[in-house]
Amino acid sequence: MTTGLSLLERIRQRGVFELVTDIAHDHGQLLTMVLGKSRKRPVVAARRAVIVALRERGLSLPEIGALIGRDHTSVLHHLRVAERDRGGMEAAE
Repeated sequence: MTTGLSLLERIRQRGVFELVTDIAHDHGQLLTMVLGKSRKRPVVAARRAVIVALRERGLSLPEIGALIGRDHTSVLHHLRVAERDRGGMEAAE
């Protein structure tokens, strides 16, 4: 799947650059941090929000993984955690 394009170029090609950038900024993070390797909680939260938004736009797990530099199984993990967290919040209401 590697075509020699950087992650930012791939995001621009898919037309989701503004979406991803807006989510990163809403979480107080730079896009480069969200696409990077950081495992700090605020960065991971922003990355998870990006993954959820891309999935809601209909992208497949491998497509999302390629856009953010992660394996599709990492994308699946983030989606499961987001769903679990969302379910826990609904139960509390």
